[in-house]
Amino acid sequence: MFQKIAIVTCPSMELERPPAAVGILVAICKSMNRDVKVFDFNLKLYNDLNAEEFQQTEKYWRLRVQLPPALKEKIDKKFQDYVKEVLEYQPDLLALSVFTLMNNKASHNFLSVWKILDKNKICVIVGGQGLTTPYKVNLSQQETRLQSNADLNFAQFLQQNKLINHYVIGDGEDAFINILNNNFNFPGIDGISPVQLENLDSYPIPDYSYTDPNSYKYTQDPGVYITATRGCVRQCVFCDVPMRWPKFKYRSGKNVALEIFSHWQKHGVRVFQLTDSVVNGNLKEFLAMNQELLRYKKEFPDMDIKLMGQFNIRDKKQMTEEQYQTMAAAGWNVLIPGVESGSERVRFHMGKDFTNKDIDWHFYQCAKWGMQNVCLMFVGYPDEKIEDHQENINFLYKYEKYMHSGTILMIRWGYTGSIDIGSKLSVKDLNFNIVPQNPDLDLTHLTEHDQYWVYGRNWVNLNNLSLTFEERIRRRLEVHETSVRLGWPVTRPKEELEIIKKIVLEFKGIKQSNLDDLVFADVGDH
Repeated sequence: MFQKIAIVTCPSMELERPPAAVGILVAICKSMNRDVKVFDFNLKLYNDLNAEEFQQTEKYWRLRVQLPPALKEKIDKKFQDYVKEVLEYQPDLLALSVFTLMNNKASHNFLSVWKILDKNKICVIVGGQGLTTPYKVNLSQQETRLQSNADLNFAQFLQQNKLINHYVIGDGEDAFINILNNNFNFPGIDGISPVQLENLDSYPIPDYSYTDPNSYKYTQDPGVYITATRGCVRQCVFCDVPMRWPKFKYRSGKNVALEIFSHWQKHGVRVFQLTDSVVNGNLKEFLAMNQELLRYKKEFPDMDIKLMGQFNIRDKKQMTEEQYQTMAAAGWNVLIPGVESGSERVRFHMGKDFTNKDIDWHFYQCAKWGMQNVCLMFVGYPDEKIEDHQENINFLYKYEKYMHSGTILMIRWGYTGSIDIGSKLSVKDLNFNIVPQNPDLDLTHLTEHDQYWVYGRNWVNLNNLSLTFEERIRRRLEVHETSVRLGWPVTRPKEELEIIKKIVLEFKGIKQSNLDDLVFADVGDH
């Protein structure tokens, strides 16, 4: 059995709140009477660098922009120091959390240094969603489904190169419990098919004793992440969530409210961001959570909290005015609806079964009860016609009043449509005839990370030939330009446009100067 566990996180992650995975891993260790220590090198590196250096390293992790030699040498030295710091703790198990693909580069760096400096050959495990992203792609195969031919995901790459001993895919709680007892023959470990957790209420409340929320770089108030559900009630064809969690599982509303209250009482945190695909997937438990929070707030009048999370737009029979009022009173502050498209036809084809009237009702109620929204949008859906694209433009004009009033806080347009592993677009025809637009596209000169960005966008639907890659980019830049001109706040505009520009530059036959004229020449200004 493992008795002394080091939990490590690496860049690049948001710095506003402590990593959610760390909280549950610490709680499990404590519940099993194990010694545990957390090393958040994402936060530590931020504190060890000045602002300019940190911005450069963020581009290095996220965009693979090369570092200046002096800074590269400094970062390499920091990672050696970080590894030594963990080794001084003398753990018998190193658990590294790889939250998203944005953690892959730094995690690879850390593990490479660890392999050199660890003389005792300590057992190393990794877990997290970033492990499932394609890391090596066989570009010689001519597959209809564009990302079905990934040779290795990141976890397999790490194991093949002897940088780790074991990896966990899928829900990690039960797998981690078994690993602590030295059982590696369990679902989710080393390629064994994972299984979903059945009773989410049976696990301890996450413990942030070693990652104090007050030490993070919050905008206004300290906060933590809350996970109330796994999976989604929607079956959107572009999304891989149903692959990760085939069934929608949820905690009881009272249990979630208890966790929120506990973190508020222990750490004084006021912001709670739910990690769920949809916070109101189970309306009964969602209402129970809100009512329980109201009970706590009545008993503790100074419990002034703010909640935020991804929200499922529903019709007024399901989401009544009374429910919106209760949400606002319970503390809901920012909702993140996956609107996806201004076109009702496209939304229903995606699996987003709500109407334009339902959107009107949602924004009206949010405006009435003082809740804000961040709208998630999808440009370049395979069945998107030019008139559907125009509906996206119309969306910006129609709801401009809600943007100016603050009911719509921000809009995110993404990187344009990608065919992702595990989504229905990648495994089911859906009456599409999707083939590589450029079968001879050579990406071997790119890092594996950049291949991933480009590869999923090298497609065309033969049943909608006007929606070429070039046209998708044009539409994406047009909605950006319109948004900026009208004054819409846009999420991560510079980073997203820089990624899109990198993708564009890898395709042949595109007149880059024409795209520059539209947006790219002024990317730094937006």
